[in-house]
Amino acid sequence: YSFTNLPKTDQGKAITYTISEAPVANYTTKINGYNITNTHVSQPATTTVSGQKTWSDTNNQAGQRPDSIKVNLLANGKVVQTKTVTATNQWQYHFTNLPKTDDQARPLCIRSVKIP
Repeated sequence: YSFTNLPKTDQGKAITYTISEAPVANYTTKINGYNITNTHVSQPATTTVSGQKTWSDTNNQAGQRPDSIKVNLLANGKVVQTKTVTATNQWQYHFTNLPKTDDQARPLCIRSVKIP
């Protein structure tokens, strides 16, 4: 690309020209002077966390098992999702499409915590 025959001044004041580019999907843009570099950004790697609540209560013999529990998913110590788990879903939970890294490409420490 080139821009030619541009005026150098406007009403006696020097004109400063800059460039910009509309966002391009899956690319980051870096502008250095009048040069544009687009770098492809690969889709982030994802993972799945699945588990199952196990009850050790002689098949609810005392009748005190709750109807549901909540399972929090933590990434680097912060709750990012919560699932309600019941007998209907066999006390299983699944968290899907979770990023493996944070926005600075550091690995996420992902763990689930059961809340009574």
